[in-house]
Amino acid sequence: MEKEALANQQKFADDLLQMMSDFEKKWKHVPKEPFSDPASRNPVLIKERHESILKPLRVRYHAEQQKWFNGSSTRKALHEFNNALKKLRYDRDDFKALDILNNESDFLYCLNWMADFYVAGRERKHREWQADNSVKSYLKAKKDFDELYGYIQKTGNVELLWDALRNPVYALQKMSDDKKIEETTMERGISKEKIISMSEKKIVNNGIINVYT
Repeated sequence: MEKEALANQQKFADDLLQMMSDFEKKWKHVPKEPFSDPASRNPVLIKERHESILKPLRVRYHAEQQKWFNGSSTRKALHEFNNALKKLRYDRDDFKALDILNNESDFLYCLNWMADFYVAGRERKHREWQADNSVKSYLKAKKDFDELYGYIQKTGNVELLWDALRNPVYALQKMSDDKKIEETTMERGISKEKIISMSEKKIVNNGIINVYT
């Protein structure tokens, strides 16, 4: 029995992965979300990252500069600092009148300016991505998928998982029906089976084919 239970758990996990894979394949044509992590569009975090790269190089240059007969090491430290500025795009005309290397106020000003500059560009690209019609459809589908996936994962509803693999639209409707039943159960304090029976009776009386299983 224990082996069977473990096998069933593994099958459930595999089917969940298949559900995720099917969804991703269906929407693989949608452009990839640029800067999807909100942290990559946070000016405070961007500033902290840039400072963590530039400040040690800047401090090292000043330390080497204070030493006697250490011209080669000073030049090397300056070269490394300038290279880091170029990689982070600090070598701009906007900063030509500033002394990033020796003036602390200028250095901090540039860090703040570049953090805002990075965020503005990344937010623009993200808004353009969101405005794409295929992306709008994807985001709506992703919201529904996440709700269904989370519900199946939470409830362990094997039947609903199978439905989701065969017909996601039907599975979404079934999930919605199940949630309504659960809400009514809690509100009225009556059994789920009784609510289903009442629904079946109403459906039969109206000449509609029963969709409950």
